[in-house]
Amino acid sequence: MAEGIILASLTVDGGGFENAAVCASSHNCTAERQFRFPVEYGAQRSPTSQRTVTACSCMILGKGKSDVCISGVLAGRTVDAGINDINNMGAAMAPAAFDTLKRYFECEGPSCEKIDLIVTGDLGFEGYGILRDFMKLQSVDISKIYNDCGLMIYDRVTQDANAGASGCGCGGAVLCAHIIDMMKKEK
Repeated sequence: MAEGIILASLTVDGGGFENAAVCASSHNCTAERQFRFPVEYGAQRSPTSQRTVTACSCMILGKGKSDVCISGVLAGRTVDAGINDINNMGAAMAPAAFDTLKRYFECEGPSCEKIDLIVTGDLGFEGYGILRDFMKLQSVDISKIYNDCGLMIYDRVTQDANAGASGCGCGGAVLCAHIIDMMKKEK
């Protein structure tokens, strides 16, 4: 969802379109059947594995007046830290999230005072902790303003979600159903 928002906002701002729709979706049984643990197997999941969320979201971007706007973008990039455990995608994705935040703070300064929320899409419990630790090594404490959509969409205490949610529908659903509403309410 984030990449789509970046591309759509640049295209609309550049005059390519008046409006652009950005959509993202994922489905548990499709992803699990193809990539992780086929549901039919009834396999035991590792504690670091995540549950693909069944979710869909859509956002319309345009130049019109809105309560919420995009004032700037910083695209992430691929960072391969050599993690090859398919049951720990949070650890595999955390280095790229760290790279993006590190570049942001290098441009904007190491203060978190003007930031209300840093949110990642689906690092889950493992990636969440890794990213916080990496940022602390840079002397930037994001712990009070950081959350992950993979942890926000499921309740790890009452639901059997292992390390949290994953899938491209995860970040979009939390953004569209929760975060934008909180922004409109200035919370």
